[in-house]
Amino acid sequence: MFGWKKLGAKFLTEQAYQAMGVLEQARIRYKMPSDDMFFVSTFHRPHPDLRWYILVRHRDYQRAMELLGKEGL
Repeated sequence: MFGWKKLGAKFLTEQAYQAMGVLEQARIRYKMPSDDMFFVSTFHRPHPDLRWYILVRHRDYQRAMELLGKEGL
């Protein structure tokens, strides 16, 4: 119940930033398994073809999937 669960897809770099923005606006906690995303500034992002997992808490999983589905992510 309190663990973290991967969202269904791996996101491309730009989509990952969009998904993180949607989750932040909805106040859903998330984390990324890769630290590479966090050591790069917003103005100099990682390579656009890299794929990223996003983890959300089990209790927020369904709500996060619905929000990202509405956004087309």
